[in-house]
Amino acid sequence: MPTFGKARLWRSDIGRLHKAQFRLCGVGDPGHFLRAEYFKKFTRRLSPRSILDAGSGGGDYSFWMAEQWPHAVIDSVDIRDDFIIRNRQLQKDAGIPNIRFATLDITQLAAEAKYDLIVCIDALEHIVEQERVLRNFYSALTPGGWLYLHIPLARPRDEPLKRYLAEFHRWVEEEHVGQERTEDEVRQMLRGCQFLIEEWQLTFHYYFGELACSLSAMFFENTARNRMVQGLLVPLTRLLCYGDLAKARTEGFAVAVLAQKAARASPAA
Repeated sequence: MPTFGKARLWRSDIGRLHKAQFRLCGVGDPGHFLRAEYFKKFTRRLSPRSILDAGSGGGDYSFWMAEQWPHAVIDSVDIRDDFIIRNRQLQKDAGIPNIRFATLDITQLAAEAKYDLIVCIDALEHIVEQERVLRNFYSALTPGGWLYLHIPLARPRDEPLKRYLAEFHRWVEEEHVGQERTEDEVRQMLRGCQFLIEEWQLTFHYYFGELACSLSAMFFENTARNRMVQGLLVPLTRLLCYGDLAKARTEGFAVAVLAQKAARASPAA
């Protein structure tokens, strides 16, 4: 099994202490760790040959998929040039041939019946035109192709430790420009775009994944001290993440979905 997040070992902007921590316990950020575990769980039975990583950011999922499915070709796209430039350099340093990084606004995605799998992880909340993006995804999938989506939901209540998360909330207010949707609204949006929902799981339970993220986000500002404290918190936040993964939840601050494009059009009524 490939190691998720190991591109950190190739990055010149990450210090030796951070790299040592990664070698010891993997990705330290609880939100990133938990999203990756749900992704691996939902896609373990798939064997795609053409993949779109939509809103790929730092490229962790693209690099992991390139090793997990070495026969696949991965188009890894993000709207930010700086991410794409850095990811291309990491790809060159690592000698990974089967990823194509490109700058792209996924509201402008125009591919037709091209991908067996589209991955969109915590990207839709950064986009106003969410339904347009999902329609683009549907068009870009081959018949029978899969969409894996993870998205935060409209919060059923304030997250744990909210009073200590002012810096984090300033970032959220600036970055999360998309509509916050309830669980039912996400279902309706997917079905309205003709997707068949195959698997659905609420994630980031209040007392597990969400509490882990709040503990880490108390030290959100990117300083050497905060990075050290976040590292010291990893054993506790990791335990909370495993609690989140232990069983299906009836409450969650986010949702993981595996949806499919119909293999053929439904017969006319």
